Amino acid sequence: MTERRIAVVNAGVSNPSATRLLADRLVSAVEG
Repeated sequence: MTERRIAVVNAGVSNPSATRLLADRLVSAVEG
């Protein structure tokens, strides 16, 4: 889980909008 979060943060540095989508998708996956 930590590795995924780091990946999302790294992606955010180059593309904030893409990170938003990844974060939303990650939350959806966690909430099931």
